[in-house]
Amino acid sequence: MALQVDRPLRNGTKPIESWLLKAMSVSREATELKDHLARTAVSTNAASARAPASISVSITPSAKLLLRLCAAPESDHAADFAALDEDHWYDLVEQAIPKRVAALLDRALQRADSFALMPEECRDAMVDERRRLTMSAFGHMIALTDAVSFLKSHDIPTIALKGVRLAYQDYPDARLRPLRDLDLLVPADKAEQAQRLMIACGRYELAPWAEYYGLDFGHQLPELLDTKHGISIEIHHRLNARDWAGEPKLVQMVFEQAETLEISGNRVRVPSMHANFLHLVEHATLHHMFENGPITLADLHFAAQSGAIDWPLLIAQAKEMGLERALQLGFVDKGYPEFD
Repeated sequence: MALQVDRPLRNGTKPIESWLLKAMSVSREATELKDHLARTAVSTNAASARAPASISVSITPSAKLLLRLCAAPESDHAADFAALDEDHWYDLVEQAIPKRVAALLDRALQRADSFALMPEECRDAMVDERRRLTMSAFGHMIALTDAVSFLKSHDIPTIALKGVRLAYQDYPDARLRPLRDLDLLVPADKAEQAQRLMIACGRYELAPWAEYYGLDFGHQLPELLDTKHGISIEIHHRLNARDWAGEPKLVQMVFEQAETLEISGNRVRVPSMHANFLHLVEHATLHHMFENGPITLADLHFAAQSGAIDWPLLIAQAKEMGLERALQLGFVDKGYPEFD
């Protein structure tokens, strides 16, 4: 049986992104989110969309396990691994690799002493992915620090968004949180200058897949490609597409509360814990409606477990930005009375 990480699931089950809704127990909260979006007029489409009264999704054992180990990566999943048959092992690996959670799966397998249970082809694929992720992490680190240093040399304040803080601060090991694109937030009045300077230096070029648009189109400029490392870089001047009323407050928080990490001897500014957490919640709900994969569960888990969150303050900040329902989706059953 050949392992294929780029094909749909064999049994036709919906992609795992859609399962996040059920996994996070939001059959009721989905309707509440729809109502909230309509009230705040996040977008015309979101306001007019009808959320289902209930959600019923068939989930395979492998998909359920992948969601569980992302939501509870510190738990022992040995019994779940032992219950998988060969087809489910193939499904598990085929889902984990493209969804950027193979490292979390690898860690869970090692901790449960279950790596040997996999079919040989699955084991080989996981070993290859482990090697690839190590090389990719190194390339992303160099691309990140070089881009930040370049913009700093031109007096352009830069903040590395979302995944950088997660990888280098919140996760126990940066290799557990693979980066994809590098999202760099700069002041709106510096964004086009930053893009021009990077292209002019010769190392960066417009990505072949990039479309052509300016500041008014969305929250970022067309993607750049670091030709030295083959990594996509996005210059952001905002955090979300237009029409979210709370966005200016979050942008202000990101800039005003930015913290500095030292990465490979370089100082890189990242959002504060609260700003990054709220951005993650907004990105998963208002921005992508849970279509950004199971890695979101692990992101929220490790951020929440860091101990750096003042929950009453975070909830108050979420309410101020119109994110209270979005935040509630992830924590409605987690024992926080403020959400009752």
